[in-house]
Amino acid sequence: MKKPDPRVRRAEKLLAEVMRLLGEIRDGVPPPRQKRRRKQPRRYKLPAILAALREGAVLDASGSERDPRLPSKTVLAKYRKRNPAFDREAREILHQRWINAKRGCVRPIRGATSWAKKLPGRRYDWEAIAAKIEAGATIGPASPNRQGIPCHTLIMQRRRADPVFAARVARVLESRFGSGRRIRIDREATLELIRRGAVIKAWPPEPGMPRKDLINRERREDPAFNVAVLTAIREARRRRGNRLRLARLPRDAAWRAAIAAVPRSISPDLRDDLVAELSLMICSGETAVDGDLAAAWKACRTRLNRLRWRESSLDTPIAGTSDLRRIDLLAEDVEHV
Repeated sequence: MKKPDPRVRRAEKLLAEVMRLLGEIRDGVPPPRQKRRRKQPRRYKLPAILAALREGAVLDASGSERDPRLPSKTVLAKYRKRNPAFDREAREILHQRWINAKRGCVRPIRGATSWAKKLPGRRYDWEAIAAKIEAGATIGPASPNRQGIPCHTLIMQRRRADPVFAARVARVLESRFGSGRRIRIDREATLELIRRGAVIKAWPPEPGMPRKDLINRERREDPAFNVAVLTAIREARRRRGNRLRLARLPRDAAWRAAIAAVPRSISPDLRDDLVAELSLMICSGETAVDGDLAAAWKACRTRLNRLRWRESSLDTPIAGTSDLRRIDLLAEDVEHV
């Protein structure tokens, strides 16, 4: 028996499939659904996101209230994770927004004032309460001169939550009772210690360094001091980088750099002091080995001259002697003007 030609079988199958499709078209059977193309995710521009954050765009907004330049929190977190520079700038902007919101500025910033809706005692007029306290009302728990103000506990809660109200009340209490147990810190000395590498969070604090809570209190109350602390922290990091780079060089690298930087035309005594001071600056990281050493040694010379040339009394004993004074070296028969 002869086998059928495979080409005939294929033609018969193709004809059967064509007849089936014609029957479905005639009967009104809908065609099969095509696969939808996957929607491409929207790509946001990083400069536009930073601009929206600076203008106060709300991260939790939804629908028409959301800024079109700003993605969701999840997408924003992915962008920040992938780009360290963008993450650093976004962190600074969000941190500044948080600081401005916590201070309770008179002109609130959009996107950073949701905390104000949760302040305790919202049904009270705190402007009038602050005015009564400034006029003489007392806020003690068992004080007869309360003048209708809320209880002491609620006022203390409001002070912790509202910096503006807390500042007004603090001025009144300080004028009545003095500074009390409030610990004052030396700001200039604290900033200098931070520049030299003192850690704010260290416990116990380093010698001469105030506690972390005292520094943070001063930073909250004074924005200028907060900026000075951030500048001192950046300076400390720069000095630490200079010291790390110096550690990779030979031991006498600082001394050789100082000798090469200070001109030999200066008097030997002063030049030795300049070389020593400049070496200390390089070793402490205040200036780098490859930095502007010319300006550094000139600053050292100015500081040494200011400390060296001072007015001294004629009755002051001469160094190295017990009772020899400068006035004893003047001849008595010479007229001095």
